[in-house]
Amino acid sequence: MRGRTNRLAITVLLTLVDVAAGKYYCGVIWQAFSQDIFARAALLGLLCLWIASAAVLWLHVANDLRKTLRERDSRLALTLRRFPPSQRGTPMFESLEDLATRLSAIGYFIDPVMDEGGVSDSQAPETCDSRRTCRFG
Repeated sequence: MRGRTNRLAITVLLTLVDVAAGKYYCGVIWQAFSQDIFARAALLGLLCLWIASAAVLWLHVANDLRKTLRERDSRLALTLRRFPPSQRGTPMFESLEDLATRLSAIGYFIDPVMDEGGVSDSQAPETCDSRRTCRFG
């Protein structure tokens, strides 16, 4: 991954330098050698080589980006494969009473008022001990 990031940084930097150099120097060089047809052809050839090398660098960067996205997708697929579909949506507790029973076994208490349906007599704790463990009816 670090090599891909370095390649992107180098490509961006070289592209900026190429654009700046082209903006400031190409016009002057073109005017200086505009009289000689062979010099003009050589300059056009160098310009094509310059553009082609920049295109190759950007193609490498695009390929690196595609590989990075593909690797991310494969890591996500491996993570999803660890948990079969039958386990992905499985609730941890069957009901509020199941949760309360499991929590009371380790010393926690759930107030029945927290239940969305309100408090009923069957949900009220019958007894609570010193550890605040309550038993439901």
